[in-house]
Amino acid sequence: MESSKFETTQRVRVREAAEMTESGRVIPDQHVMGMTGIVEASGLVYGSGSSSDKYLLPAYFIRLEGIGPVLVGEDWLGDAPP
Repeated sequence: MESSKFETTQRVRVREAAEMTESGRVIPDQHVMGMTGIVEASGLVYGSGSSSDKYLLPAYFIRLEGIGPVLVGEDWLGDAPP
């Protein structure tokens, strides 16, 4: 895997759907959008679409307070505000 955009223990924010121009394929649940958490692990997610296309995408497990770890695609994450 190429170098990750976000590092383990880094604070990140899950973007809101309105902030996205393209939603990508690893879409977080709506109730976690806008929340800030800590990156626990990064890797590649293997998936397939409605036809025979298959893909690998960068994704992260983010620990969100009161929820626990949530799998989020890299395009849905941004730097957390200070």
